[in-house]
Amino acid sequence: MATHRTQTILITGAGGFLAAPLACELRRRRPRARLVLASRRGLRGCRACDLTGKKAALRLVERFKPGLIYHLAGTTKPASPRALHAAHVETTVNLLEAALRLEPRPRVIVAGSSAEYGRAAGARPLGEDDATSPATPYGISKLAQTRAALSFRKRGLDVVVARIFNAIGPGTPANLAPGAFASQLARLARDAGEGRMTVGNLESRRDFVDARDIARALADLARPGADAPIYNVCSGRGVAIKRVLKRLIELSRVRVRVDRTAGQAGSSDIPVIAGSRRRLSRDSGWRPRITLERSLRDMLTWYRRND
Repeated sequence: MATHRTQTILITGAGGFLAAPLACELRRRRPRARLVLASRRGLRGCRACDLTGKKAALRLVERFKPGLIYHLAGTTKPASPRALHAAHVETTVNLLEAALRLEPRPRVIVAGSSAEYGRAAGARPLGEDDATSPATPYGISKLAQTRAALSFRKRGLDVVVARIFNAIGPGTPANLAPGAFASQLARLARDAGEGRMTVGNLESRRDFVDARDIARALADLARPGADAPIYNVCSGRGVAIKRVLKRLIELSRVRVRVDRTAGQAGSSDIPVIAGSRRRLSRDSGWRPRITLERSLRDMLTWYRRND
């Protein structure tokens, strides 16, 4: 794979959870680079671009001619299969078709998801070559995105998929379990100092990795030598959801009664999803630095200030 010396970097999905820490990491590492941030809604400091439109994607890429692209655009919120396909597959195909027209061609790093593994998960940490069997419409759409993205490697585009596990830390969205816990606890602490909160399945175990560590991994994947098609970005161990909730309650100092709801079947009924980071550590030297304890503290602090 070619190295990239151009100093223009495009980040799509700039309004999402991972874009801000990635932008900070890239500014630290590449102070002379020009960062172009793009989001569908055109947030402050971002270029407005709906990547579900082929012409819009082409205009964005041809205008800035990036040498490196991070494709983070998508959604983790519940949506119809059609909407998920548009958000993940259509945006990816349109962006990569546009990138094919550039000369030299850029490296494109696409954000995948551990949800692609789904029911293939078991007791041992999953490697990138393990089977995939997504259990939710979200996971199905992300696997379709990965397959679409990797098909461009055969067409000469330098594409890498970063298969990201359960992101956590400041700004974790409230539609994800840790963010929902922190949001509810921050609100209870502000309003009464006690109360009740509703949660789903607490028995499953997930592989949590801080968004700031994910940003370092994504930055590392721009280096020569990280040339495999897929890299897991994970801690390498599963942590029980109930442990996360227990520690957040302790940190919040809120007296709380926890009510459990059955919820919908899907990823929550998969007992363990944890990944192996061996390939990423081998090819880039990356390893997580931020402890789960710090992630939980920082996430709770963020919700106290922003919720």
